[in-house]
Amino acid sequence: MNMIIAISMAPQNGWETWFSLNMGTNLAKLAVRIPQLTPRNLAKDLKDQVAVCKDATMKADPKKPATKNTPVYVELAK
Repeated sequence: MNMIIAISMAPQNGWETWFSLNMGTNLAKLAVRIPQLTPRNLAKDLKDQVAVCKDATMKADPKKPATKNTPVYVELAK
């Protein structure tokens, strides 16, 4: 985030200049803390999602099994 401050030397603009400088000082103190992420097992996550998709397919049309033509079918690498 950036802030551009216009500073005026005119006495009638003193309050605006002071306010802008204080705003810039406070803006410079802002920080974002990024949480540390833990590694995940992608193969397990993929298997879990495939199972969820197959369950959803069976609920949508229980008479039709998930096959290679079903959009949610994913062949896992062995």
